[in-house]
Amino acid sequence: MVVRSIATNLVDNAVRYSGAGSQVRATLAGLASGGWSLAVQDDGVGIAPAEHERVFERFYRGAGQAESGAGLGLAIVRQAALRLGGSVRVAEGLHGRGVGLLVEVPAVPGARS
Repeated sequence: MVVRSIATNLVDNAVRYSGAGSQVRATLAGLASGGWSLAVQDDGVGIAPAEHERVFERFYRGAGQAESGAGLGLAIVRQAALRLGGSVRVAEGLHGRGVGLLVEVPAVPGARS
């Protein structure tokens, strides 16, 4: 459920906030350490650099947002990633535009690879 929550919130945010006609790409990959990463990128309007850390705060909504929402999606993603021992950060968007969000989770001790 935790991984589903991460993926659902990231993709929903990308589709909802990137703007009409934007592309969204989700990429799940294994890490050399045995963990995994999930990157969700778009080529939409992006997030101002000054807001990169604030977007993970509960109830924070970026300046000028017309879309409805409670400002909880990325806060949920951060808490879920932390619960798995991982992290989330703002990353590069598609084609040098938009925004990307990258979740990285380490291997679970004792898990099979």
